[in-house]
Amino acid sequence: MNNVNDKVIVVTGGAGLLGRTFIEGILKSNGIAIIADINFEKGMDTERELCNIYGERSVLFHELDITSYESINILIKAVLEKYQKIDALVNNAYPRNINYGRHFFDVRYKDFCE
Repeated sequence: MNNVNDKVIVVTGGAGLLGRTFIEGILKSNGIAIIADINFEKGMDTERELCNIYGERSVLFHELDITSYESINILIKAVLEKYQKIDALVNNAYPRNINYGRHFFDVRYKDFCE
């Protein structure tokens, strides 16, 4: 990643395997990474681990339910209060609906909409 120095980047699903990889890439490039995830415990653990490596100013966990308009607005307000900006979003999260885990070719349009 280039040109992310001091950029505030929100990563939905940031505590998951792929999300954490995005978060670490941002931090290694001197960006400010926001771990936005529905899993509170995993998100807090990830924040603690990465704060020890990159410093408290560089990483923040915020609980987020991407299917909730209210939750999204709360996240935006919290990030803006702390950093006064959001420079980018990595939309990496997906809700686990009743068809979660289906083979790719068995996933239906409705599943993506959820």
